[in-house]
Amino acid sequence: MTNLIAILSMIFIQSSQYVERPSLRNGVVTYIEDGRKREIQVGYKCVDLWVSADGNVIAFVAVEKSRGPLHSDFIEKSSIYVARRQEHFKPRRIDVGRLVISERSWNVVRSPSISPDQKILYFLVPDYATSSQLMAFDLVGHTSAPVREVTDYCVIWGGQHSGQLLLQIREPVRGHPSYPCHLKTKSGMEVEIADEDHCDANFFFTWARRRGGDCPLPGNSPLR
Repeated sequence: MTNLIAILSMIFIQSSQYVERPSLRNGVVTYIEDGRKREIQVGYKCVDLWVSADGNVIAFVAVEKSRGPLHSDFIEKSSIYVARRQEHFKPRRIDVGRLVISERSWNVVRSPSISPDQKILYFLVPDYATSSQLMAFDLVGHTSAPVREVTDYCVIWGGQHSGQLLLQIREPVRGHPSYPCHLKTKSGMEVEIADEDHCDANFFFTWARRRGGDCPLPGNSPLR
């Protein structure tokens, strides 16, 4: 009986500490504060919501210009916002500077996420139809740098690989593309950890969890 009471008490404590995570619906990001649902307004429709593993930091994309329906193929200009629970999710627009890839300027950014130390903002620039350029923006030094071409990614929070990246890349193999999973360390070393047949959203999740971490996918992830 004592054990049952202890278990029920633990469940009650955990449920009382549960905080509903921010969410995105119909182009609007919402969160719960003081028992009320509140909206984050930035003047544009929003996409690509990313929520940190602890639910205390979010990043999303505001569509500033589009040619039609709210779909990635029609976005002509977008920007990234970051908001933190400790600041009541007040949105802060991140100026990532002028983005030049292969001598071409880009105005579209997608799929943002933040490192666990909250010093690096990662995001994608859709420079190809089948892959995107993963970028790293230093939130302290305010500089952007390319990481590599990927089809998807996530940054690991917690565990032995905290702050490292899980990537799905596109590799040409004898004329046919392959999409394996790679781990990229903070030092820049990259190693294949799964072949195409096993590289999916569930793999990202389970690989990180088995090593004590979490790897929340960006909102526009094709692996979702």
